[in-house]
Amino acid sequence: RLFDRPGGWCVADDAKLAAELERLGAPGADLGKARALFAQALETPGGLKIQTIHAFCERLLARFPIEAGVPPGFDIADEARAATLLGDARASAALASDAPREAFRRFAARLHGEGLEAFLDRLAWRRSDFRRFAEREGPLFADQSLRDRHEARQGVEDYVRGLRARIDVTALRDTAAKLGEGSKQDQDCGARLYRVIEAFEQKPNDLAAACGAFGLNSKDEPRDKFATAKTKAAFPLIEQQLASFAALCLDARESLNAIERAEDAIAAMALALKLDQSYTDAKARSGVLDFDDLIEHAQTLLQRSEAAPWVLYKLDGGLDHILIDEGQDTSPAQWDLITPLQDEFFSGIGVRDRPRTVFAVGDPKQSIYAFQGADPKRFLNETQALDKRARRAKQ
Repeated sequence: RLFDRPGGWCVADDAKLAAELERLGAPGADLGKARALFAQALETPGGLKIQTIHAFCERLLARFPIEAGVPPGFDIADEARAATLLGDARASAALASDAPREAFRRFAARLHGEGLEAFLDRLAWRRSDFRRFAEREGPLFADQSLRDRHEARQGVEDYVRGLRARIDVTALRDTAAKLGEGSKQDQDCGARLYRVIEAFEQKPNDLAAACGAFGLNSKDEPRDKFATAKTKAAFPLIEQQLASFAALCLDARESLNAIERAEDAIAAMALALKLDQSYTDAKARSGVLDFDDLIEHAQTLLQRSEAAPWVLYKLDGGLDHILIDEGQDTSPAQWDLITPLQDEFFSGIGVRDRPRTVFAVGDPKQSIYAFQGADPKRFLNETQALDKRARRAKQ
């Protein structure tokens, strides 16, 4: 399309060409210059080098394999081959001697069939995010960091043990027995209270549900009535006791749910890290890199390797334009790769004294790849940052 349109401009009359340029947002443009673009493109030494971000990364890594830490002559695993390798990795991860079996059982107990498969697929998509998180936090602190994020600094058993110290179970049993002497409504309330007591003493994993059943009504709203008028008349303090315990139950339910979410996150991380390890081993045996590897290794080469300044200097001599389509679905890792390339456009006069451009287009409302890590807000932030930087460069 790039050659086709300027080729048409070469033979278009003045009126048609002027109208076409105006539609493109360039009214009053130099018609002679527009007609010359086709010849200029054809005569560019080596031809116009137009690449996708993955193709750019592939050429970059092939040009600097030692500096990037990739095997020279590596192959690229396309989506079909990557999916096959990932499927093999899932089987290997499940059968490995160090497989996180408890983590797998945790989710298998709640998810079945397609639901479990979909969950594992989601972990596979985000495995690199888990790996980067674990590397950043460190192996000794990653689990605790997840607990801190959920404000769940204890496990279920420790929390329940501390809760028991605050509760008089004997008094609760006595209250439940009093409710059992009343009407059907009182007996139902007593039964819910007995379930909480049983969970306290024997089934801590059921405690959050039991606390919720006792403290919330059918609309998931806090209960405002417990005993009937007759029972309250017989035992004047019982309603206050039940209301106070219900408030404690709701606090306990919130804390236990936070602990549950934290433990889910820790288990998901364990599965994702094992899956990532197995997939990495599978790729190493096959001598291939997938599309994510291209981005990751290129980003490391340009930002964190000792050779980064030299590589960027060499690239600065041959890179004139960065064009980003569907910017709202560009992942953070891809933006992080683009950043050092863009930095060279603003570093001194550069190797080539000619205009350099960054052109990005996208619509945050149309982002559809959040499951792959796309962040529409990043597109808006990058747009604003580039605008400010360009303004400063002109001053």
